Amino acid sequence: VLFIAVDDLNHWVGHLGRNPQAKTPNIDRLASQGLTFNRAYLSSSMCQPCRAELYSGLYPLSNGCSWNHSGCRPGITGMPQSLGKLGYRVGLAGKRHIRPEKVFPFSKIEGFDQNCVRNPTLSHDLGPIRAFMKGKGTEPFCLVVALTEPHVPWVMGDASKYPTQKLKLPPNIADTPRTREDFSKYLAEITYMDGQVGQILKTLEQAGHAEDTLVFFSSEQG
Repeated sequence: VLFIAVDDLNHWVGHLGRNPQAKTPNIDRLASQGLTFNRAYLSSSMCQPCRAELYSGLYPLSNGCSWNHSGCRPGITGMPQSLGKLGYRVGLAGKRHIRPEKVFPFSKIEGFDQNCVRNPTLSHDLGPIRAFMKGKGTEPFCLVVALTEPHVPWVMGDASKYPTQKLKLPPNIADTPRTREDFSKYLAEITYMDGQVGQILKTLEQAGHAEDTLVFFSSEQG
């Protein structure tokens, strides 16, 4: 199982949504090969509660994480334990933002940014996730790759590909020069993130598991 989670991606961007301005060829290709869930909802539109809900399978009032930067009840069982009992190696690369560690004892996979303060000059390292995917023997894996994009600050990608005066803003956003500048950077970072998704899927092929892996893509809370 490969689960790609991205941070603060609105549901209406890209060709799958109602605002096709964002160029997301890799996500679009993945969607065309499978199913899209158009009525999938979260109980809370905040970072940590939604991750806790995904990784525990429990509503916030059940797992105890009902607000941001909080934590789950120490006695619940998370994804690593549940899949571990079935023989899976369970790892997480990128942003964690979940606690306590005893509830979510993911194997920590390096190579991806774990914070939202990014350096445009640095690139991610696909080697660690490739090694985790290959593993040893026939033991199955579940890997979560949690990307920090397109969470602020919007510093990744090429905003010149989204000229501010040509943008069509969503109807609920005020049309100001600053809004257009920010929206251009946001769309550029979405396209950058889409490139990462393509690289992750290519890495899955290189590891020899493209044909026997269930791939999920989801916004963290969009």
